Amino acid sequence: MPIYGISLEKDRPRVDIWASDGVEMRHRPLQTTKKNVAMLQEQQCIALVKSCTTLSQLQGVHSSSIPDPCSTILSNVLIQIYGRLGSVEQARRVFDTMHSRDSFSWNVMLVAYSRNGHLEYAKAVFDANPRPDFVSWTSIVSTYSSRGMLQDARNLFDKMPLRNLVSWNAMLAAYAKEGHVTETKTLFHNMPLQNLISWTIVLSVLSQALLLEEAERIYLAMPERDAVSTTVMLEANAQHGHFAKVNTIFDDMAIHDLVSWNALLSAYAKYGSNPLHQCKELFYKMPCWNLVSWNAMLLAFAGIDLKAAKNWFDNEMSEPGTRDLISWNILMSAFAKHGLVDEASEVFSQMPVCDQVSWNSLLSAFAQNGRLPEAKQAFHEEMPAWDSISWTIMLYAYAASGNVEEAKVLFDKMPLKSLISTNLLLFVYAQAGYDEQARKFLDESAAEHSLASWTMVLSAYALNSQLRDAQDLFEKMPEKDTVAWTSMLAANATSGQMHRAKRLFDAMPELDLVAWTVMLEMHAQNSDPEGVLDLSRQMLIHGILPDNTAFTCMLFGCSHGGDVAAGRSSFHSMAIDFHLEGGRRDYGCMIDLLGRAGYLEDAIDLVETMPYPARVDDWICLLGSCRRISDARRATRAASRAVELDRAAAPYILLANKFSFSF
Repeated sequence: MPIYGISLEKDRPRVDIWASDGVEMRHRPLQTTKKNVAMLQEQQCIALVKSCTTLSQLQGVHSSSIPDPCSTILSNVLIQIYGRLGSVEQARRVFDTMHSRDSFSWNVMLVAYSRNGHLEYAKAVFDANPRPDFVSWTSIVSTYSSRGMLQDARNLFDKMPLRNLVSWNAMLAAYAKEGHVTETKTLFHNMPLQNLISWTIVLSVLSQALLLEEAERIYLAMPERDAVSTTVMLEANAQHGHFAKVNTIFDDMAIHDLVSWNALLSAYAKYGSNPLHQCKELFYKMPCWNLVSWNAMLLAFAGIDLKAAKNWFDNEMSEPGTRDLISWNILMSAFAKHGLVDEASEVFSQMPVCDQVSWNSLLSAFAQNGRLPEAKQAFHEEMPAWDSISWTIMLYAYAASGNVEEAKVLFDKMPLKSLISTNLLLFVYAQAGYDEQARKFLDESAAEHSLASWTMVLSAYALNSQLRDAQDLFEKMPEKDTVAWTSMLAANATSGQMHRAKRLFDAMPELDLVAWTVMLEMHAQNSDPEGVLDLSRQMLIHGILPDNTAFTCMLFGCSHGGDVAAGRSSFHSMAIDFHLEGGRRDYGCMIDLLGRAGYLEDAIDLVETMPYPARVDDWICLLGSCRRISDARRATRAASRAVELDRAAAPYILLANKFSFSF
């Protein structure tokens, strides 16, 4: 009895016919032709179609090896693989020529459109389906939710005649993916039945929102746990720096397999206090390693020391099985993240193979570092294909460079527009001061229900000091978040409307660090040190920890108010109590404060010992302080140091010093 084997040589299919005499096997290859198509049974045809990894392979198989007409089952597989390989046109041609369709035919056609970003066609197929089933409903709900159109997805979900656990989990995952914690929790509690997937989705969204206590309650309440849920909890604790708990979770795991070891290694790589040391120690304790282990180590190196990361990649990961495409992408992204675009490009040029992630990482490197010409060349001339991320990165490149017209042209060409891309275009309009265009675009676009879109236009009005328009839009917003409130607060504060800003601040339903900092800066700019210090105390009482920007506002207020004691206290508290490293502006404020108050020697010591190279401005600031209290000796010293740093300005500095003590 002959045995048929199927293989591909380049883009041509081949059928191997094996004949067995009971002892040994011998074979002869037979090129597939119309005459021997009959030898291919249906299952063998299906296997041949599924083995195709490129569109050209599938086209070759389809034209030479698949009977026409073919069965419903074989047609379904063709639609599925054409859709997976990105050719919805050919998938649709197969669908349209089918003599009979079953429910799977309609569903694979819907998924093919959905997978390739054709929402309208996917919805048309769904509407035309005479008998949509669970899969049909769940697929169309997932299609809308994947585009961020949660309200449309929820409307469809609510219309489902029947729901099963898969459809409930699909809607639950949609809310979780967009970070809607409240909606995820509410839907979870309304589910008639939950499974491990349901529990893990809720656990994940709580962890991503940094709601550790709620996440722990869910984790402890889970009727069962697996490696995925345990890893989520492990990483959630790592994000909060609770590594004693991380180790406890790891120790309590029933099985310490390579997956669990890699989860622990990745947690230290991402969130460890000393990730490189901790990861090295853990790495060499592991019983064995795989590609995930090597890449976790590379990630730890990349976050701390790029040179060490490159050495690790070149030397330790040079053996077979220690690096893959992900490794190359990690290294390239690390260089790009640190602004080393040329180094990222060099890594890209050395990659043995590139995928869409690689191209998008290179494009992102150009876009995020202001290299618009290179980004345009890569996008328009070099990239073999684009996905929605590619389009969005390119739109960001135009947005960051302020190219309004080119950004709009690109946006109009995008095959799949999302809320992110819509908001990016609004950002371009806002940054360029195109307030009317931004408002018109908001009114016309489908994203008008996006809170971020409304806030973007509000920010445009605020940035351009159009308080009346900003107030009008603010009052019309269907809902307001902290960003919207803070935008209005900043608009009033920067326009000198202190009383109105204070009323807004008191009316805000939630006060975050940004809102407090806006108020601190307003009082500091208006030389109100008492107001700055009072706000600082209130902020701490409300449990809001100041950041560098907030401390800079405090020091600026103390400097202009001449409150040396409060300034010293804030400056030392920054490092001792809050573990923040003072920036150049913070040191500048302290130098000015000490100089104004007559503590010239302390000010000079600070200039000479601060962790930043002294600049001309620092010494000129001291020169002004010396002049105010007529300290000629220190003034001469400050002027000399300023001249050393900027000889071109020497005549003006020396002249200013001379005239300061001439009268």
